[in-house]
Amino acid sequence: MTNRSLIIWSIALSLPAQYVFLLIPVLHEFFTVGITHSSGVGEFGCTNYHETGLSRCSLGDMLTNPILGIVLFNALSFGLFSVLFAGVCAVFLGVRRALYRKVSATSQ
Repeated sequence: MTNRSLIIWSIALSLPAQYVFLLIPVLHEFFTVGITHSSGVGEFGCTNYHETGLSRCSLGDMLTNPILGIVLFNALSFGLFSVLFAGVCAVFLGVRRALYRKVSATSQ
């Protein structure tokens, strides 16, 4: 993996990484605590971003709710949230590249 492909992959993986980063706490709270607010009708929970706990929503809303969080956090941080995740992805990809090169060098 060249440096150029490392940068491109880290930028491309930053949005899915942000999505997973925001979806996992929602799923954890949904399965452990449940829905703590009785607003709305539905079997699933969405983050309100204004108060703690989950609000009732549909499954589709629960899966698209982190996209709203990505837009909100990137807008409030002027894109630094996205840059942070691109950097985190670049570090993981760089470590993977270094380990792959080390393993391939020792096997030859």
